[in-house]
Amino acid sequence: MEKEKILIVDDEPGIRSFMSRIVETLQYDHLEASDGEEALQLYIEHKADLILSDVRMPRLDGLGLLEQVKMINPEQVVIMVTAFDDSDTVKKALKAGAYDYINKPLDLDEVIYSIQRGMEKVRFLRKLKDYQDNLEKQVAEQTKQIRKVFAGALSALANALEAKDVYT
Repeated sequence: MEKEKILIVDDEPGIRSFMSRIVETLQYDHLEASDGEEALQLYIEHKADLILSDVRMPRLDGLGLLEQVKMINPEQVVIMVTAFDDSDTVKKALKAGAYDYINKPLDLDEVIYSIQRGMEKVRFLRKLKDYQDNLEKQVAEQTKQIRKVFAGALSALANALEAKDVYT
């Protein structure tokens, strides 16, 4: 099984480096991008399990990235990182589908906790999808068996009707 992957998006190299070290310590693979456009391209090419994204960046900001990613995969787990304690931005991010948000300056324990919770959701969603796929296979197999039994019953009924016609 492929190692779980986190996409880190921030225009500040120091913040990216700090988050990368945390992600490596937690033993996840990671990709880095300095803005939303670069992140979107990496996401399309590599499909990260979780995205840690700054809100304010040049070119495509974090909210724009969140919206684009959610159009590709509505279930994608995205954690927003912001230097501004701006409740309006937080509300926008959560309404757009962000899983969580972290305020800067970054607190090590908060970042670790948020990543771990996010990855738990990723694993849960993966198990749920596997379960749904398995159920769909079972339903398809049962449907096939029911059709076979139904066809056999129709054939037997037709044979019985033909046999009755001979004696009348």
